[in-house]
Amino acid sequence: MDAVHRLLPSVEVTEYCLTSPPARAAWTLFLDLDNDPGDDSPCWSAKVRRDLLQLPAATRDSWLRLLRVAPKVPHGKWQVESARGIKSVGETAFRTQAVAWLKTLAERPSHLEFAGCLLLQLLLELTRYPLEPHWAGDRSRRFWRLLAPRYAVRVRSPSIPRACIDGFPLQDFPAQTAVQAALDAELPIDKNDPEAALKRLRNGDDALLEEALRYRIAWVEANTPPFNAQPSESWVRMPGHTAFLKSVHSVLLNTAADLDEEAIVAALGQGTIAAFARAAAYTKDHGYRPAIVAAVRQLHDGLQVTVADQTARKHVGW
Repeated sequence: MDAVHRLLPSVEVTEYCLTSPPARAAWTLFLDLDNDPGDDSPCWSAKVRRDLLQLPAATRDSWLRLLRVAPKVPHGKWQVESARGIKSVGETAFRTQAVAWLKTLAERPSHLEFAGCLLLQLLLELTRYPLEPHWAGDRSRRFWRLLAPRYAVRVRSPSIPRACIDGFPLQDFPAQTAVQAALDAELPIDKNDPEAALKRLRNGDDALLEEALRYRIAWVEANTPPFNAQPSESWVRMPGHTAFLKSVHSVLLNTAADLDEEAIVAALGQGTIAAFARAAAYTKDHGYRPAIVAAVRQLHDGLQVTVADQTARKHVGW
């Protein structure tokens, strides 16, 4: 265990590292409260772990049941499993404790490592808390950039203007400015023709366009207003945006020539079925890669029991 604790801080932070074996090892150690005495990591998750150790056994077991879903992608079965976990802890108790942990990230510069990043992703997904964190060091900021596409709106001050029509925080992603602005022109989706839209969007850099689409889809999905008995105009519009962006993304995945391993893993992580064909083609040319295999398995496990998903399940999974 000590050797693993010493190794983890030296593992490179890459776009697909949260689905990698080091991330799974870090989370396994985090949850092993009985056998692993912990480490001297400055990561904020160490404080959470100490708090868990102080809880009564029954309460701690309920929290561990919920926390076990953290490494999974937040869609499909994840929603069912996380809901069961919250019920086990108690909705009020969960919200109170989770927010208390998150608030510590705004009180002082904090460090992120693998376990802390997975924990942060889970708590933000379940609480939608408007976090304003302060990160200590470049490594912590690199970890945060893995989560920012989905949670960036939750760390922006309401007074800061947003450039995109659906609220996507364009200023947080300066390298995507031109691509995201072009996406804005397509989002009215009057003709709803993803192939025609893709032709207009392509400017020779398919990798940048794929990344921009993936980030935009993640943001819109995370920030679509909840449905109610009288859905607002924004509720009706944003699911339409999501469906259209996903269609364009799927067409791009089927035709782009320069997508690398990181892009394929990230697309699989969003539950994009079209990404599996790219993963299969990439594997045929380059052999099995652990990150792609892990992402494919997560995609397969996240599929639901609908007819469409069961049909997809027959074709997705190694």
